[in-house]
Amino acid sequence: YDPFCGSGTTLVTSKLLGIDSIGFDVNPIPAFVSKIETTWNIDIDEFKKTASKILLNFKNISSNFSNIRLENDLVHSMGYIEFHQWLKPKTQNDVILMRELISRIKTESIKDLFKLALIESATESSNASFCPGTSFYPFRKKPEFYDAFKNKLQTMAEDLIISKNIKKIGTSKVFTDDCRKSSKFIKPHSVDFIFTSPPYPNDMEYTRQTRLDLFLLDYVNNLNDVQKIKRNMIKGSTKLIFKESNSCQHVENNQTIQNIANDVATNLKGKEWGWDYPRMIREYFGDMHLSLQEFHKVLKPGSFALLVVGDQTCKNILIPVGKILGKMALDIGFSTMKLELFRERRSTLHTMALNEEILILKA
Repeated sequence: YDPFCGSGTTLVTSKLLGIDSIGFDVNPIPAFVSKIETTWNIDIDEFKKTASKILLNFKNISSNFSNIRLENDLVHSMGYIEFHQWLKPKTQNDVILMRELISRIKTESIKDLFKLALIESATESSNASFCPGTSFYPFRKKPEFYDAFKNKLQTMAEDLIISKNIKKIGTSKVFTDDCRKSSKFIKPHSVDFIFTSPPYPNDMEYTRQTRLDLFLLDYVNNLNDVQKIKRNMIKGSTKLIFKESNSCQHVENNQTIQNIANDVATNLKGKEWGWDYPRMIREYFGDMHLSLQEFHKVLKPGSFALLVVGDQTCKNILIPVGKILGKMALDIGFSTMKLELFRERRSTLHTMALNEEILILKA
């Protein structure tokens, strides 16, 4: 079980090894990617014929629109400024046209593969750069959308051919939902192993990186829809906190967390601007407390959960994420806890060493 499955690396690996797997992700885009990455019963001949037809139609039609801006719903739903931040005018036309061609594909499993190629190619040819947040560089050279899209289809075809030669394949099930509700979907004490990397309290707002994808695939129609997704995410960013957020109540008596949040507040004293970082710390660990409770409910007694976690700093205050989550897990009911150092990270902003660790928990 991977409760923060992202784009499905753990699920795909499990499938290759003949292991059944379950994945959760509250963001519809990673959940969609995971579902497609783990769906291998595709008719390869039909996929190739569809690819040839789509690419030929695109070439024939796009040549007529070199000096025309295509009308589309994305400008109105996503917003004029943001849509133009992401895509250059020609790329906009290419993406809109390909989106329309894909919508006409009859076989849903084939259509989903093309949707995946669409969002990956749109992002690859966009102005966006993710390092670590989302920035836009309109003058940076990027691949043409058509070339990126064609390459994606070629890679997919090769992967599908390889999958046909694997004798034992595990099953996969992906939920677009909040892992803090795990036990509503997974039978109690039925999971053999949890392997995951949860969000860190690093102020990363992950819907920002998938914003274009969310609109392209019609998971959202406006920013209110984006907010609905954000409300259900682990509060590792100040931008994910809303008025009604109240997971902090679950760590009110955790003195380590309260001391760290208070120290951050002290370092921010006199600064009335900006985001509420002390609250982010409390909300994040409150959310992780709820997550760990659910993990304990679905794990078989004596089985293990491995979480890749990383220490963070906030306003020059160290947050030892692994140690805090490990102690929290013991309080919840896990029988043993161990931390193994995976690597040590450094920041250009301070001299503190930040451990990235594997938190090993036994149910």
